[in-house]
Amino acid sequence: RRKSGWDHRAGLRSAEKEVLNICVTEHMVERALQVANLLIQSLTPLGFAVSLNNEKGATYLVWHGVELPFAMSEHVARSNHVATESEQRALKRYQDSWRTNYSAPYPNIPQYDWTPSGRLTITIGGYPSRSWNDTTRTRLEQRLPEIIAGIVAFAEAARLRAEEQRRREQRHREATERYEAAVRLRRDERAEFQALIRMASQYRRANTLRQFLLSFEQNAIASGGLSEGDQEWIGWARSKADWVDPLIDVSDRILDAPKPIRPNYWDF
Repeated sequence: RRKSGWDHRAGLRSAEKEVLNICVTEHMVERALQVANLLIQSLTPLGFAVSLNNEKGATYLVWHGVELPFAMSEHVARSNHVATESEQRALKRYQDSWRTNYSAPYPNIPQYDWTPSGRLTITIGGYPSRSWNDTTRTRLEQRLPEIIAGIVAFAEAARLRAEEQRRREQRHREATERYEAAVRLRRDERAEFQALIRMASQYRRANTLRQFLLSFEQNAIASGGLSEGDQEWIGWARSKADWVDPLIDVSDRILDAPKPIRPNYWDF
């Protein structure tokens, strides 16, 4: 109802971020508010509520947890503007001013003309949606019972779709959880098997080393005896075989130690 704020070039007023999502021309404001009032008063006893989302600039009819976008609008016809005689004269004065010292302002001639239709349309839903509008014979106020019944039917269908969507999401979530569990089981099984293969390979390497050391020792004895250096080397080599053997829990003083860190000159 404010006198200012009619800045839309089609002459429309809309304040959906503050009040109901109604977009009409000035002479239709009162009627649009009356229709919205009748609609809300009829829907409220049936379990509907009205919710405003200021961030989205939207009005919702809420039915059993389902939010249905609501809007009321007036159709405004757009046509190409035909310049009037005065506008043509003003444009000619501006064009002639380029050849004279007289500076005429550029005329503000609109590109389009907007013609209010006085026809209201009620729309609920987004996708899908349902609309009702004034006709040449009847206005929305006269069809209110039909509109209320249509809104209830649409809302109930939307509720059923939402429930089916929730069930579908639940089934998908459960199927995804089963799939991820199967993937984890397969991955863990493969990792365990690969670890088994590595352990068997390490065990084979350890026994190969021990067999080699036994042959080395026997050959050295047959060739004249083991030197002190040979005995020390054999002891060292057997400790390495034990370190490779996965069945023996030993640590190597050098190979299991942390990797040396190169000193930084600037630290000294």
